[in-house]
Amino acid sequence: MAVLETTQDGITVNAIMNGPVCAELIEKQLPKLAKQDGTTVEEALNHHILGKQWKKRLLVPSEIAATAVFLASDGAEATTGEGIGVTGGMFVMKKMIQ
Repeated sequence: MAVLETTQDGITVNAIMNGPVCAELIEKQLPKLAKQDGTTVEEALNHHILGKQWKKRLLVPSEIAATAVFLASDGAEATTGEGIGVTGGMFVMKKMIQ
């Protein structure tokens, strides 16, 4: 496990688990999902993606990047072996539904 191998050398190992990001991949998938469902693109977005998230919006890349910048900073020296969610509330929503 990488975290165990690198901790003593001052190297941290973490994972950023991001939610849906406003990106080309999602923009290309939404029209296909809408056609498949017989809905509008907005309805497909709400049904397939935003309905599972508290913020009800796509994340922007800078929100994920801000977490990466923090993890690379001295302020995150004690943060290692962690999975940090930048999801807009997807994991909270999932746990509440279960």
